[in-house]
Amino acid sequence: MNIESLLHRSRAVAGVLYAEDFDAPDLPSSPEPEAIEPAFSLAELEEARAEARAAARLDAEESQAAARLRALEAIGAGLDAARDTAREDATAASEAIARTMLGADRLPAEPVRPLWRCRGANPSACRAASPDG
Repeated sequence: MNIESLLHRSRAVAGVLYAEDFDAPDLPSSPEPEAIEPAFSLAELEEARAEARAAARLDAEESQAAARLRALEAIGAGLDAARDTAREDATAASEAIARTMLGADRLPAEPVRPLWRCRGANPSACRAASPDG
C-alpha cells in the first residue's frame, strides 16, 4: 500500500475533504463587549501621580542622606585609625631617638675635624690629609 491509497481511504471513511467544514452553519456572533467607564478622572490621576512622585523623591533624598552619613562615618573611622597609627609611629620614633641619645655612653676620644677646614678641597683629599687618615 502506498501513501496515496491511505490518504484516499481516510478521506472516504471520514467523509471530510478539508479540515474545516465550509457547509456548517455560522456560529452566533458574540455580543458587543461592555464599555467600562474609567473609575478615576484625569485630574485625580494627575494628583495621585504628583503625590507618588513627591513621596518617591522624599524617599530617595532620605536614602541618599543615609548613604552619605554612612560614607562620612567610614571616612571618619579611617581618619581615626590613621591618626592612631601616626601617633604610634611618632611615639616609637621619639622613643628610638631618646634611646639612641641616652645610649651614647662615650664620646669620641678626639674631636671630629670640622668640615669648614676642608672648604674648596676634595673631601677624600681632606680625609687623606687628616692625621687619622
